Amino acid sequence: MSYLNRFIFFVLIFGWGCIMNGFASNADYVVSNYPEGIVVPGLIFDKPFDKDKFRVLYHHRNKSLDRLSIVISLQNLSLKEEIVYVRAGIGGPTEDMVFAGHKAAQAFLAQYLEQPKAITLPALSSTFVLSHLIKPDQTSSGIVQLERNHHNQLLRVKMGVVDKKHPHLSFFRDISSPVNQYKVAHFTDSIREKTVFFDSKDTIMSVEVGGKPFLVDSHLNYELVGNYGVIHTFNFMLSNSLNAVKQFDFYLVPKKDNAVDRAVFLIDGRLIEVGVSFEKDDMISMQKFYSVLLNKKEKKKISMITLPQSGCYYPVDVMIRVMEGSL
Repeated sequence: MSYLNRFIFFVLIFGWGCIMNGFASNADYVVSNYPEGIVVPGLIFDKPFDKDKFRVLYHHRNKSLDRLSIVISLQNLSLKEEIVYVRAGIGGPTEDMVFAGHKAAQAFLAQYLEQPKAITLPALSSTFVLSHLIKPDQTSSGIVQLERNHHNQLLRVKMGVVDKKHPHLSFFRDISSPVNQYKVAHFTDSIREKTVFFDSKDTIMSVEVGGKPFLVDSHLNYELVGNYGVIHTFNFMLSNSLNAVKQFDFYLVPKKDNAVDRAVFLIDGRLIEVGVSFEKDDMISMQKFYSVLLNKKEKKKISMITLPQSGCYYPVDVMIRVMEGSL
């Protein structure tokens, strides 16, 4: 069965709501991008996993002359076995930081057509979730979501950077002053939901992806401008009140000066990638990524999921334009 057919089959059997539940709240969200350029090994964070979900976004460039790897591990400090479900999208290593972020987002959303990978942690044990290579002067990007069914207060998530001199099997114990060089932003919200009503007589409209209000880490006094990695869900309620068939075209539109943007969408069970859109010298290149026809007096609901990608210049707009159509 093809990739697309598997996804459509999954949606038909389990419903779009089942997919949406995978993005539901009660999740911790951690962003690792400071510093973006990394030079030496170290522990990036060590945090408790005490909610239903724990999601990590990272985007780093290797500024050293040696190969480095980003590793994420789980530690079960309890006396009971724990099962954790993992969905991970990774991009790179590559010299193209836009492609690294795009590939990570595409692979992450694509994970929702499959059952997540299950990891069993025996009592008082640790295991690695992933190891992601970063070659010198290249970028690696990733989005990792951990899920569980039980509330074990003694489960922890660790993330760090390692090289050959500091093998990851040490769990970062042999790295001197491991925490000082990295800062991560920690949020308790990572979902944006919006219902949009649009009629053909209005001709054109747009909605923002990655816009205000931005997530805020009050402890660091840090604002996540662009809301990178935040899941955006849109329910477009389209209406054609005119007496002719109309085509509703969807475009990705950059908003920032000298922006280079890409995107990926889940639209009613279809995974759609959008090529490069850019803004330069007041010239905007838009990418049309989806179209739907509505007969006269017809109404239709379009469900869309996306997320701002690392390496791009979010916020961006999704513009809808009405054109003459034919059935």
